[in-house]
Amino acid sequence: MALATNFLSWNTGNLGETFAMAFQVISLYYMAKYCVCIEKPGDTDHKPGWMFIHGMCSGIALFIQANFICMWIPFGIGLAVYLLGHKKIRNFTHNLLALLAGVIVAIIPVFLYGLIHKCLEDMWYVMFEINFLYSHDGRIGKSLLGYLKDFVFCPSFLIVVIAISGCVVVWKSCKKSVVKWTFLTMLICSIICMSVSLNANPIYYSLYIPFTIPFFIWLAQRLHIFEKYMLPAVLGILMVSVLFNMQLAKKILRIGTSSYVYEGAGKMEKLIVNKGDKVLVLGNSCYYNITGTLPHIRYFTIFGSGLRYETFPYCVDEQFESLLSGENDYIIIQYNDSYGNFWMDVGRDEQMKEYLSKKYECAYDYQEGGIHSALWKRNVE
Repeated sequence: MALATNFLSWNTGNLGETFAMAFQVISLYYMAKYCVCIEKPGDTDHKPGWMFIHGMCSGIALFIQANFICMWIPFGIGLAVYLLGHKKIRNFTHNLLALLAGVIVAIIPVFLYGLIHKCLEDMWYVMFEINFLYSHDGRIGKSLLGYLKDFVFCPSFLIVVIAISGCVVVWKSCKKSVVKWTFLTMLICSIICMSVSLNANPIYYSLYIPFTIPFFIWLAQRLHIFEKYMLPAVLGILMVSVLFNMQLAKKILRIGTSSYVYEGAGKMEKLIVNKGDKVLVLGNSCYYNITGTLPHIRYFTIFGSGLRYETFPYCVDEQFESLLSGENDYIIIQYNDSYGNFWMDVGRDEQMKEYLSKKYECAYDYQEGGIHSALWKRNVE
């Protein structure tokens, strides 16, 4: 039932927030198990094995996107205060070592990949530096008041309302203050960390979905009169909203600009006969997935149209150099406007237009629903 709210945060899918949610839920399960334990009289030790799982989950989330670990920070602090307050020094030490071990286990595959492919520096730049620079650029020209307005009036805010309801359920049903405050601060910390760019992107709200679980547990308990219909109803909602993620309906009804992106890219896919050809995508990396092609530059996931050269010189230089290199069989561009501008720089835009007109032919131009994209094919010499 909680996962069914995912359709409210729908945004093309296959994004970091979607992948991180699984590890949030795993950790929340073991957090809930411990909270149940300390609510009962008896031993209040926290099992190091559970902390090892938290370490792995938070470590994986860290390397998906750094600010995804915001949920684990209040829990770690709350648990440390609770164990030390009850003079559980030995158990605290064991849990600290288990946490570090879990994080290390999560880091090892990433580190080995970077070491083998000699790209550790690039990995660090993409996963951490670019993430924070992107957030910094996102705040330019935005005010906190304007963001709060966007945050509250976004349809996805319903997830936050349900998550707050989940906090109310925890607050009323748990006796231990540490449980109440920890759960509440986990949600608050998550909202703050996901708001650093002052961008109310619907996909960001999916990080709050796990906090809705207590509310849906409370709701399910009060719907016991419909118990025999509960399982098929939940499975039906799961199939429609999670597995299909409402994408088919949104594409058919053309809800949001993403459906137009997919429509234009789908027609481009048919024109690229050899999927092994070199393709450069500028503006939205999802064109690679839709056209069945692979990128050949390092910073392909960064949307060139949203980059300021002052902040991302390496990314902009690499994309622009590849554009003018003549090495690409096809170039796909999602423009910023109907005039074929992309770089937010008059000089680069004019140079791009002149180069494309001489070396390439426009195989397909798409303008609909606020999306302007084009497929350029290299001239046969």
